[in-house]
Amino acid sequence: MAPLIATAILSLSHAMAGSPSKGGPVTTQPIPKIWPISPISSVSLGVTTSLTTSGYNFVPRYFFPPYKPGLPHPDFVIYGLPTSFTASFALTNHTFAPIDFTVPVSATPLATTANAVPSVVFSVYDDQNNFVWSSWTNPGDLGTGSATLPAGGVWKLTAQIPLQINFVALSGSYTLVATVNGTPEFSATAAFKVSSNVVVDPPVTASSKAKQ
Repeated sequence: MAPLIATAILSLSHAMAGSPSKGGPVTTQPIPKIWPISPISSVSLGVTTSLTTSGYNFVPRYFFPPYKPGLPHPDFVIYGLPTSFTASFALTNHTFAPIDFTVPVSATPLATTANAVPSVVFSVYDDQNNFVWSSWTNPGDLGTGSATLPAGGVWKLTAQIPLQINFVALSGSYTLVATVNGTPEFSATAAFKVSSNVVVDPPVTASSKAKQ
């Protein structure tokens, strides 16, 4: 049985390489080189969101009043909490296909490029998850429109987030949520604090030293 198996294997190899019985040369087929496939990052085939803020812990700051010629130079400081901070939201499409959105008509601004960019709603919640503020003002049902984020495209939007609501300073820990105003929904969050009750010592000036 073993010689028959060996003969069959030899015959098959000659058939694949070329039969010498017909006068043709015996050739061997080159083995194709198999290149290793690099693992593809999930980010490169997904969608990412980011929310970047201009600060985390906001405290009252001091500054000198502007000097006016002819008047005594003020040696006192004014304390104040920043009225707002900057937040930037970005949505990046790393996939190889565009993403179509259904958005409210009022949320579709005039397009400066080939694709309209839907609005992004910024909302603030306190540490008890109570609603504090939102950038969205609902004008009513005006219907829906469409917007497309192309493959490899990025939507970016920057807004000012208030630290005072109705002239009252925020105080405590908060969460900022940025959400694309459309379907499908993408969002990102960032935490921030407001320490409005922190007392900052004024800087020591030459005049204040003379009074000591």
